[in-house]
Amino acid sequence: MCRRKYCSRDFDSTSSSRCPYAESVKILLEAGCSHRLDEVACWYERTELLNGVPHVVKTYANKLLLWRTELKRIAILYLSDSQCKDLSLDTSAVLDANCDKVIAALQSMDISLDPKLLTRATPKKGASVYHYVSNRKVADLFYDLGFRDLSACTNRLPPPFMNYKRLPYILWLYQHGIDIHKPLEHQILETSEDCRGCWTNNLPPGYTGAHHIAYLFGSVFRHSGKYAKVLAPIILEDVIDSCSCGCSPNGCSPIIAALKGGSRRAIKTCSEASDLAALFSRILDLFDGYVNMGHVISAIRYMTYEAMELPHTCCVSDGWELKVRCDTTEVLEIQDEAADRVERFHQLVESLIKELERVVKGPVISIEAAKDYIGTNWVERMEQELAAEPEESFDELVERTRELGVVWQGPLPPETVDSSPRRTRLTKTQIDSLDFWKDEVDRVMRGEKTFCGV
Repeated sequence: MCRRKYCSRDFDSTSSSRCPYAESVKILLEAGCSHRLDEVACWYERTELLNGVPHVVKTYANKLLLWRTELKRIAILYLSDSQCKDLSLDTSAVLDANCDKVIAALQSMDISLDPKLLTRATPKKGASVYHYVSNRKVADLFYDLGFRDLSACTNRLPPPFMNYKRLPYILWLYQHGIDIHKPLEHQILETSEDCRGCWTNNLPPGYTGAHHIAYLFGSVFRHSGKYAKVLAPIILEDVIDSCSCGCSPNGCSPIIAALKGGSRRAIKTCSEASDLAALFSRILDLFDGYVNMGHVISAIRYMTYEAMELPHTCCVSDGWELKVRCDTTEVLEIQDEAADRVERFHQLVESLIKELERVVKGPVISIEAAKDYIGTNWVERMEQELAAEPEESFDELVERTRELGVVWQGPLPPETVDSSPRRTRLTKTQIDSLDFWKDEVDRVMRGEKTFCGV
């Protein structure tokens, strides 16, 4: 790895050629040794804190440019016009994601290629350099050199912005032209691959890049509020997916995806109506001047659904992205089991929306008015509603857990659960969560008191 006195300099420094590590890599590259981009990425990741791009990356990027330019020249010389068009060789961009396809096409014609040109820059077929770049300065370097496959993806490989959890880099991709409005399942151009294991199969139908970015922002907005103004056109846009759930009957918009990210990534602090109201109020503050009445009404519907702990049929949180909740049969079963409560939910939401319209008196709503209504009127109504809701008996709780596969052995604990270490009322979200029961088992093994009083 380069020494600090060299790597701390910017990559356009006049002394960049003095970097001994970059020079050694250059010698290896010229000798025919191959390096994949993900290996180089490891080098620049390690020196990211040095406030500069390692010169080894610049050396590699320029060498890769020479290889790809030569490979593209040979391909244009031997391939037909239709093949060149299909492989995007008729543009001025550097050959990138289609490199493997070009090599395969030339080899099928028995064209002899220099071994250097056969070096795969990325370990995965169809990947572009942007799948392995997460540093914006390095991304600028590749972009300025002519690499333009910002949204490359296949059935096995999501586009670059789905691979990284770093919001600044995703913003860089957005600002340089990635398509965030097109449903992700329609972005795959390669249709000859087996689609049974396609990464889009687990996504909600109609899920777009805007939904993904909004969900990611909601998950980290407490630390990334400075990006709110840049993200406002994405998060507050009316791009609707095709999911089916009471929380958003006409489909989820990016603002709902952001709320899902905020509430589900911080579920321990968003278990009450007041917590949900505080969460949305903080998001409202970030988007002051961009929020309209439609956004507030959608948020009220979602927060009410969450506060009543109704089962979602649209999607679940899986790490840093949303995935399909269940198949059609399971959706129908869930909807049937919660039919009475969902009907009460619809009546409550209709009443809340009418009350909001009476308070606001017009199509335009200010941030302060929205926060005031949600923090007072909505919270009070929800607390009254939840207080009036009959709690589940202990026998019903045991039966529900047995349906989930929990096996109760020995005498059951008493019906009262006052010995619960944190709260005395088990929520349906906890009961339905496999992680909750794993934690219960861990507490039993440690000899600690459990939520169920065992």
